Amino acid sequence: MKNVSIFLLSVLLAVVPCFAAQGSPQVAEQNNSLESVEWEDLTRKMESLYLKGDIKGAIKIGNKYKKVAEESEDVDSRSYAKLLEKLGGYNVVFGDLNKAENLLKSALIIGKKSGFSSLQIARIQNKICAVFINMEKFAEAEEWLKFISRSLNQTQNKDDLIFCGFLNSMAMLEANYYKNNGNALKLLNKSLSIIQQSAAADKDVGEAKILFNIAQIYVNIGDNKKAYKILKKSLFILEKKNKKIFPDMARSYYLMGRLSRSLYSYADAENYYKKAIYVVENVLNKENLILGKIYNDIAILNGLQKNYNKAVEYFKKAIDFNARILGEKTSENIVLTNNLSFLYYQKKQYVNALKENDLSLSLCKSNNCESDAVFFDILDTRLQILRKMGKNEEALKYENLIKKYSNGNYN
Repeated sequence: MKNVSIFLLSVLLAVVPCFAAQGSPQVAEQNNSLESVEWEDLTRKMESLYLKGDIKGAIKIGNKYKKVAEESEDVDSRSYAKLLEKLGGYNVVFGDLNKAENLLKSALIIGKKSGFSSLQIARIQNKICAVFINMEKFAEAEEWLKFISRSLNQTQNKDDLIFCGFLNSMAMLEANYYKNNGNALKLLNKSLSIIQQSAAADKDVGEAKILFNIAQIYVNIGDNKKAYKILKKSLFILEKKNKKIFPDMARSYYLMGRLSRSLYSYADAENYYKKAIYVVENVLNKENLILGKIYNDIAILNGLQKNYNKAVEYFKKAIDFNARILGEKTSENIVLTNNLSFLYYQKKQYVNALKENDLSLSLCKSNNCESDAVFFDILDTRLQILRKMGKNEEALKYENLIKKYSNGNYN
C-alpha cells in the first residue's frame, strides 16, 4: 500500500508556505421565517455549552434551529451550512458517527453551493475525514485527505487550526493504517509547534487534543511512562480550562486508566475508568463505542487482581454492549470472548471456558481472521482447556493445528 500522507504534506508546504446526506431545507407551506434568528448568537450559544461540557445541550439547540431552518421559506444557506457543520462536529464527539457523517456531507454540499471559501471547505472535509478515522475506515479517510489537500492548495490564506487538523488526520492514518509511528510523531510534533505559536482563541483545547494523539503513539511504541506523562499534561489543560466535564475527557480518562494499569497503579486505574464512565453516561451518547472498551479494561483490571467474579461481570457487559451496538458477529468481541474463556479456565470452570472458546472460534472464522495472532491465542486457550478436561486426543488435534498454522498453511 502506497503511503501518500507525507507526500501530501510536502506538496502543501511547497504551495502554501504560510502554513509551517441530508438534503437542503424544504420549503414549508406555513409562513415561517428566520429573519429574527441571530445565527451568530446561536453559534456562540452552542459553542459555549460545548466548552462547558454540555454537548447534549449544544446538540439540542442545534437540532431545534435545524428544524426551524427546514421549515423556513427564506433560510440563509450559508448560515444553515455552518449550523450543519457544527452539529456534525458535535456528533463526532458525542459518538453518533453515522449522523455526523450525514450532517457534514450535507454541510459540504450546501456550503459549496453557497460560496464557501476553500478554507471553509477544507475544514468540513477534515471533519468528515475524522469520522472515517474514528470508524476505522482508513481507505475512505485517505481519499478525504486528498480532497483536503486540494482545497488547501487553492488558498493562500492561513488558518492554523484547520492546517493542524489536517496534520492530525494524516498522523492518525500514519499510525493506524500505515503502521508508521515515526512519521505520525513527526506530523503531530509539527502540529503541536504550530498550535502553540498560534493566536487562535481556543488553541489550548487544540493543544490538548494533539497531546492526546501523541500519547497514543507512545502507547503504540510501548513507552507507557512517556505516554502517561504527556497525557497527564493534556488532561491538565482540559481540566484547567473547564469547570465542568469536557467531552474529550472520556477518552483521556480511559487511556489514563489503561496506562495506570500497565504501570501497576491499580487503584488509580479504577478511578480513571469510573471517571470515563461518568463522562460517557452524563455527557456523551450512552451508545458511544468507548463504553465497551472501558468495560473490557475494567474486566482485565479485576482479573489481574484475581477478582474473577467481577472480571466475568465486566467481560459480559462488554460483550453484550458490543453485540447490541455493532451486531452479534462483530470482530470487537473476538478477543473479549477469548479473554472470558481464559478467565473461566483460571477459575477451573472448564465447561464455561470451552463454551466461550467456541464462540471466539466462530467469530474469528466469520471475520476471516484465521491468519491473525488472536487466532493462535484462541487455539492455544482451547488446547489448555481440553488438556485440563482430559480430552487428550482432541487436544492433540489442536496442537497439530497450531503447528500447521505456524508454518503458514491456512488450507
